[in-house]
Amino acid sequence: MVEQDSFAWNVDHPTEGPTPLKYLGGVDISFYNDQSSRAVAALVVLEYPSMKCVYEAFKDTILQLPYIPGFLAFREVPVLLELFQELKEKAPHFWPQILFVDGNGKLHPMGFGHASHLGVLVDIPTVGVGKTFFVVDGLSVDGIKNSRSQLAKQGDWFPLTGHSGAVWGAAVRTSKQAINPVFVSVGHRISLESAIKATMLCAQVRIPEPIRQADMRSREVIRRLVQAEAAKSAPSAASAAPPQAPAPLVGAPNPEAGATRAPPRAPASAPATAAPVPAAQEVAPVSWRTRTQVRRPHPRKRPASCRSSSS
Repeated sequence: MVEQDSFAWNVDHPTEGPTPLKYLGGVDISFYNDQSSRAVAALVVLEYPSMKCVYEAFKDTILQLPYIPGFLAFREVPVLLELFQELKEKAPHFWPQILFVDGNGKLHPMGFGHASHLGVLVDIPTVGVGKTFFVVDGLSVDGIKNSRSQLAKQGDWFPLTGHSGAVWGAAVRTSKQAINPVFVSVGHRISLESAIKATMLCAQVRIPEPIRQADMRSREVIRRLVQAEAAKSAPSAASAAPPQAPAPLVGAPNPEAGATRAPPRAPASAPATAAPVPAAQEVAPVSWRTRTQVRRPHPRKRPASCRSSSS
């Protein structure tokens, strides 16, 4: 993990210079409601500074490893790597110049969290952005709350300095409306100061836009897949249709004509001595009951909550 700036664009003047900042990447994984292993991984690429989404990719997957606090990368990074491989093969011109990960980088008990793991493997300058605080090196949630007065306005931040003296990251207020900070830490190939500046470049609300878009779009994919699966499992229209009426029997009422069919006549060429055709016995009308059509269940609504993963 490299904790210094290693990129060509200027974080203070991102649109200037020979290599301006143009593409921001964001990743997130959203889970199906009441399913702890099935999830949709998302990779989005936004154009800077318009924040227009120019590329998106998703993967519906079953995560093979259980969730173990502190080891989230081993569970989620493999599926994210597949999305980056797909991006490299299909649209390499959209390769992001910086990556934002919904998770921690250095702010981790081992100093190498989800964001660092992914950043090193894809070799992109990476910023970890945590929505909840990860306790490490004597830092506590109460201590963060007591220091929140330092976050008076958008852009304010304070370092997360542990008992050892190490700076693990920063609590950053990214929005005027949201007083709760996000926790920014170095992922790979960027300094903490530049990681904070880069986060503010794309923070329209509390969560930086690349991560927010990845989260929203992955949830929408889950909603559509759930609806499609519900429709597929419902009875088809053909199987729910009422049965066709059987052909009327000889001498039975014809439902269409409303009359009784006469028995067939003997052929004209039949000998006069042939036995006469016996009169047809009266047959009671055949009745049938129309099967009640099975109503298709209403499509499943969007899950009340789709749990989003984070370190």
